[in-house]
Amino acid sequence: MEKIEVRLAEECKQVFTELQTDLADLNSDFSQATIPYHSFDDYALKVLFPAQDDYPVLHDPADLASYEESLVVFEKLVRQEQFLLTLVETLDSQRQVSKRDKSNIAALMIVSLMDDMSYITSILKQLLSKLISDTVNNDARRMKLLLRRSEHITEKYLSNWLTFNLHTFLVESAGQPLYVLYRAIKQQIEKGPVDYITGNARYALHEKNLLSRITEFSKLNVMVYLEDDSYLKDTPYTPHKSCQVSLLSCDTISQAKAKIIDAMYRAVPDSLKPTPNDVDVEWKNGGSSSLRLVDMLHNTQDGWKQLDTLGSLNIGDQAVFQCTPRQSPPPFMSQSGGAPSCNSLLREIENGRVWHLEREVDNDTDGKGLTGVKSVPEVFLTRLSATKIPLQKFVDDLFEVIFSPNEGITALPPCVKYLMDFLDEEAARLQINDPEVVHTWKNNALPLRYWISIIKSPDVVFDVRKNNNIDSCLSVIAQTFIDATYYEDMTIDKSSQSSRLLYCKEIPTYKQRVREFYGEITTCRPVSESEVDAAFNKNKTETTLRRRSALYELFNYACRFSEEVREALQDKGYRDLVNQFSYIADSGLDNSDSAAFDPVKV
Repeated sequence: MEKIEVRLAEECKQVFTELQTDLADLNSDFSQATIPYHSFDDYALKVLFPAQDDYPVLHDPADLASYEESLVVFEKLVRQEQFLLTLVETLDSQRQVSKRDKSNIAALMIVSLMDDMSYITSILKQLLSKLISDTVNNDARRMKLLLRRSEHITEKYLSNWLTFNLHTFLVESAGQPLYVLYRAIKQQIEKGPVDYITGNARYALHEKNLLSRITEFSKLNVMVYLEDDSYLKDTPYTPHKSCQVSLLSCDTISQAKAKIIDAMYRAVPDSLKPTPNDVDVEWKNGGSSSLRLVDMLHNTQDGWKQLDTLGSLNIGDQAVFQCTPRQSPPPFMSQSGGAPSCNSLLREIENGRVWHLEREVDNDTDGKGLTGVKSVPEVFLTRLSATKIPLQKFVDDLFEVIFSPNEGITALPPCVKYLMDFLDEEAARLQINDPEVVHTWKNNALPLRYWISIIKSPDVVFDVRKNNNIDSCLSVIAQTFIDATYYEDMTIDKSSQSSRLLYCKEIPTYKQRVREFYGEITTCRPVSESEVDAAFNKNKTETTLRRRSALYELFNYACRFSEEVREALQDKGYRDLVNQFSYIADSGLDNSDSAAFDPVKV
């Protein structure tokens, strides 16, 4: 117990000191011009076809020309509301159509129709109205779950509609505070030790990501010079030729390289930056002598091997480094010998018994919490606050832009006003007078369906690399935003998750802002479908998304279930549509030979 008290006192003292030092004001460092936004097409593809590398709408199928006549007729059909609504209803009801298929169908619909946002919006309105009516009339107990999940094509179609129509607002307004928050999280994490192997860090917003031991370290301000850089020769970007970089004595060589690259290539999108394996770093340790820095191991007790750090190599403050493109594969050596190999370190780690800052041992023999399972977690929970407090300003800034009840209401995206009014109208049509239900519908439709996904995945919007630590912090912040949208007050006590306890003081204020936001929207003038279309087209640029290819893939889905589609059209009395569809479906795509998109093959 005495050891625990000593450790707790030491930890609290360190936290108190850190709380007096805020992050530098990042807002001034990033203008709209320097934020690495993805192009609209890249952003749209990442949302429409998540976790896919081969996008079906970026290239023409080999046999596209063979079906040109059928596609002309099919396009005329999907431009008729009766046919498209029946097609969606039919595909949505097929057991063979998986959730992945439904997501693809919704994506293909919006790409094939993206030249007419008014029509897309009209279709969305009718699909939503039917889904709401079916939910209310058939299972009123599920009313609050409406639009919360993605069980239907309609729900994914709504997500895609928001993705397209909120892009301008994202780039012009919400993008900057989101990017600054991302950079602030990254900077705060890197202010303290991060274990190279486990990824656990001194600074985190969730206890599962905290280091399990107190690690002593010192800050090192080093000077880095970049020579003979040809990495960006075919790009418009230019790296810094020299700059001061802040490192830690506990950093491994690879961690130090990553920080150097981030500083030297600060204004460069992450996909264009070199990786630590692409560069060599030499330490100019006096006179003409230099040492090429590579990751190495040294033996410790019980057969374990520990990664070398800048501190163990006696690299101190004001050191001078030279960074060059890698000329040969970086060697890796351990005290046990072995031939140099760029994959040796990975093999050593995979084989186990290699550690950086924390390791698994059978017993905590040194009294420093040197365990894989975090001993006495309460000691480390204060570290969560040390992470949260410097980030709070950036969290508030993002929340203000997304849910501003006053400032920016005149710049409210037309699609948001249109959607909120539509949900109010549907509630009135179905005589739903419970304000909690309507509030929940709005939450599920906008913040939960769009903004939470964007906050958790900034790499969809920006050309950045997101590691597990950043992902965990963003997930905690996203959950805070979710909690703020709940209509009822939440009960938070000692049994609540620590990540939720962190923001217990902010959530009531956030909840009030969300309610004011929805209230202010109702006072704005109505928005028409044509205004939604005009706002979408205002900053529209030439796209590489191929509507014809999307139409081809959608036609393939229709042909797979042609009998069911014909029967549904017949039941509704659409004889002319039945004849037109039958003409092309009978000579349609051969599923066994077509190059149509197959989710299983992706």
